[in-house]
Amino acid sequence: MNKKLASGLLGIGALLMASQANAATVQIFPANLAVGVSSAFQLNVQGVEFAPTNGGSFTLTWNPSVLALGSSALEISTELFNNGLGGNSISITQGQLDIVHAVSPLVPLSGTFDIAHILFIAETPPSVTDINFSTIQPGWVDENNVGLVPALQPNYVGATITVTTPEGTVPVPAAVWLFGSGLIGLVGLARRKSYV
Repeated sequence: MNKKLASGLLGIGALLMASQANAATVQIFPANLAVGVSSAFQLNVQGVEFAPTNGGSFTLTWNPSVLALGSSALEISTELFNNGLGGNSISITQGQLDIVHAVSPLVPLSGTFDIAHILFIAETPPSVTDINFSTIQPGWVDENNVGLVPALQPNYVGATITVTTPEGTVPVPAAVWLFGSGLIGLVGLARRKSYV
């Protein structure tokens, strides 16, 4: 009985240590945002709780019928350079942005740091869409440019964008029209009965 309890406690301890080992996160800030149609908005891609790293690679994907990318590859590359990252390969296709090996050439980055600020434009209301991450090779590296093992690769947290209709143009559902025409019919029927 004591052996089972001890092995169970050791297993829980190992899980807790493993979860602490992979505390680094690449996230989009803000994680939830409501914007109006045709609005431009900026999302920040951040590294959070990183041990010293010289950078890494990732892909962002989104629904291109709802959101359009407002930043060019040159603007994103300049933004990466301004945040201490260089040596980038940036690829943009419809609904996808690949940033391959954004590296820190001078000083390893650690803790919380900005990776890029990316401009989007909301196109189709009303809708809710997600911006998601996926990993691409060569993943993230440590301060010696040694690739991090899969267990130490960062977690990725995307964002949810809600595109809203401007308040002045709220569509009236068909049920309201049917209710209104039925109400007018009842008023007409009541008037007709009062004359009889």
